[in-house]
Amino acid sequence: MPLYEYVCPDCEQPFEKRASIAQADHATCPNCGSDQTKRQLSRIALQFQNMSVIPLKSSGHSCASSSCCGGGCGGHHHVN
Repeated sequence: MPLYEYVCPDCEQPFEKRASIAQADHATCPNCGSDQTKRQLSRIALQFQNMSVIPLKSSGHSCASSSCCGGGCGGHHHVN
């Protein structure tokens, strides 16, 4: 379940709650019990696991040349 951020307009305390998407708009303040809480826009955290670097096939020219296109220049490509 996603973690949502809220703020209570009554006691002005921010808090977080795990909820299903269907229940994301409804949260009770754990500090004062108000049901008038407002969901906040939150930052997105991305976590990449098992990242590796795979060299791409070289076409005989460098990235500095004007003929480099689509990664065929022998650079590196990050994959999951």
